[in-house]
Amino acid sequence: KKGAHVRNWKYRFMKIELDTKELVYYKSETKKEKKGSIPLSAIRDVKPAIYRDKGGTERQNLFIIVTGDRTFFIQPHNQVQRLRWIEAIEFYRNDGGTTTTTTTTPPTPTPTPTPTIT
Repeated sequence: KKGAHVRNWKYRFMKIELDTKELVYYKSETKKEKKGSIPLSAIRDVKPAIYRDKGGTERQNLFIIVTGDRTFFIQPHNQVQRLRWIEAIEFYRNDGGTTTTTTTTPPTPTPTPTPTIT
């Protein structure tokens, strides 16, 4: 993800915590040092995005998470992971299908290191 204050890209390991209804990100794959979280209820939008640095280099497979306070730039390793993360975040931020009468299988994001914002 891209840092909020120091504008460089950092690896973060992310997961959706269903019990707290948050997207949580960690400094390492061991998930011992929590760097931050985004309440699913605070997410206003999640969608594919394009980002070019000052040199014109485009980041591949990027998506953004928009809250009332911030926009998080997330860069999974490939397009499949990007799509899975977007679908999973959309699914769980919309009550995870609990308000519908039909049975829906939640999307599963692939757990891999993801450059993300702190």
